[in-house]
Amino acid sequence: MKDKIINKINKKTQYEIMFINEAKKSGTLTDKEVTDIKLEIMYLLKDLVLQYTKGGSTSVKVEHAENLLRSIYYTLSLYINNYENNENKIDIVNKLSIKQIYNDGLDLIKNYVNMSKKTYSKILKTKLNINQEIYNTTIDNLNDFFKNYNYIFASHHATCDIDYPITFSDWDLEGINFIKQYIEMLDIENRFCNLFKIEDIINTLESFGQINNLDYKTTPYNIFEIIINNAIFSSILDKPANIRISQTEYEILIKRFYKVKTKNELYNLINKSFDCLKLLFENDISLINYIENYKDLFIER
Repeated sequence: MKDKIINKINKKTQYEIMFINEAKKSGTLTDKEVTDIKLEIMYLLKDLVLQYTKGGSTSVKVEHAENLLRSIYYTLSLYINNYENNENKIDIVNKLSIKQIYNDGLDLIKNYVNMSKKTYSKILKTKLNINQEIYNTTIDNLNDFFKNYNYIFASHHATCDIDYPITFSDWDLEGINFIKQYIEMLDIENRFCNLFKIEDIINTLESFGQINNLDYKTTPYNIFEIIINNAIFSSILDKPANIRISQTEYEILIKRFYKVKTKNELYNLINKSFDCLKLLFENDISLINYIENYKDLFIER
């Protein structure tokens, strides 16, 4: 029965550790080494099935076995991909058994979960006091991940509903990788927004809603982007700490941009405004890096 399940899984799924196949193609790993690795993974699956059924059986429905196998691959990949280049990854595979890599992967997942819990606790303390439904609901829903995440049987699942968009979030990530990245970025965006008065943030969001004919309270729009755009324009107006922009100031901005004749002049103007803005948080390295990345996005737009 076990062999039948494994054969069905191998035919139906594409869950692979990509670098292993690449290493096989390049000759870094031999066919036998790749076969041995996959055999070790099947032994892991057998053990996990026993754990899943609490020792009652070595067979489960194919869909359950697929899910368990995907969890194994995710855990192995998480640990192996923690190393920067393929040489280091191959070195780890050669030195350690797949079971050891898997156990180290589980330890890494637990570490990531604990790190994410600490960051989430910060978010709960620093979240913006605004009535934006999707923002508030998503922050509340993140707690479901910590209550429901099963890193043994479904390490690849992010078990919560997330609708609020983050500027640089990679939605192709899975499991704790996705949650860790999402929470870290949300924390950075909150830290930036908290540099400004909450009444100014609400005023800016209301103005944005009026200009774009939408209700900011129910529209899934990223708050950080609205606030930082105003902050950039305010920096051009030489008032980076104040994100409120009056109609008169908008007209001044338009005139200033009309005076820009070349791309270099535009880049210089934007770079100067970002440099001025960064003075507000010059000791926050992660926020500075985030803003630098946003500068490229802002220029593209």
